[in-house]
Amino acid sequence: MTAQVASVERLRSLMGYTWRISIQDKRIFLGTLVCTDKDKNIILTNADEMRRGEPNGRYVGMIMIPWRWVVKAEVEWTAYMENEEANGENPLYT
Repeated sequence: MTAQVASVERLRSLMGYTWRISIQDKRIFLGTLVCTDKDKNIILTNADEMRRGEPNGRYVGMIMIPWRWVVKAEVEWTAYMENEEANGENPLYT
């Protein structure tokens, strides 16, 4: 398996999980990863937008986040690991 194919398969395994995407203007989006495109833009659904330092956010639904704005992308680790252990697959980072 080539490195590119392995990377695509790894990304597919992370779809459907809750992600936290931090962008350059200090906003954070929490939502379910549904897809990406050739330019690495991220599509989240059921997403909430929060600003650092503010306790409440707002529901934005579906959002496309350009990759060039992304500072950090994190997957909800607990749910991911529970699924991996149930499937007997390798962890995300080996």
